[in-house]
Amino acid sequence: MIKVMEQVYKSQGMALKVTDLAEACKNLSQAEVTKKFVEAASFMLSTTLGSGKNAKPAKRTGQPLWEAKKLAAGQWLSQTAYYCVQKVDGNTINVLNSHGNSLIVSKDILEQMESADHFKTQVVATMTQLVEVLEAAQDTIFTVVFKKQPKADELANELSAANIADFQNPAKLSQFAKSVVEGATCQMTCYLVTLQNILGRSTVIDLNAKTAEKFR
Repeated sequence: MIKVMEQVYKSQGMALKVTDLAEACKNLSQAEVTKKFVEAASFMLSTTLGSGKNAKPAKRTGQPLWEAKKLAAGQWLSQTAYYCVQKVDGNTINVLNSHGNSLIVSKDILEQMESADHFKTQVVATMTQLVEVLEAAQDTIFTVVFKKQPKADELANELSAANIADFQNPAKLSQFAKSVVEGATCQMTCYLVTLQNILGRSTVIDLNAKTAEKFR
């Protein structure tokens, strides 16, 4: 196992430093040791797809933001990324991050991340409480379901598409009246950019948007 790890690091021009767990815990807390292990595991999984003859380099997109040759110990880096699951194969998960990079990670690493689709309980909240939840969310991913304000042209198109039979059908009339008053139901997976407490409005990034403009 260690030999494989050394090969992965060597392929990226790096050296793997092996430290005994008991020795590592003398100078670092358990949380810090766990964090370093997760970072190393994520690096290896994102660097190599598969193993042996089937090994393939991970898909990487974009240009470097700085000169990699100047990378040195002690430097700090940061990146916020959101992951969309593409394939689940046992404990091996293929994901596509919000920067367009394809990665392979293990399920135990994903289990430590926030989810936009999984929750323990469902509660009824007032608008004030919802604002407080959004404030606390910051850049955490979440899913929101809401009623989109109907537009005049959309209603006109819906009316023009209806026929006499539709207006004689109570169920369809009720459905049309509901769409006029409430609007269509929309679901969005996003993260918060700005929040206006007074007007109750917020700006988010729609992670499922197919266009370059993802602000909503």
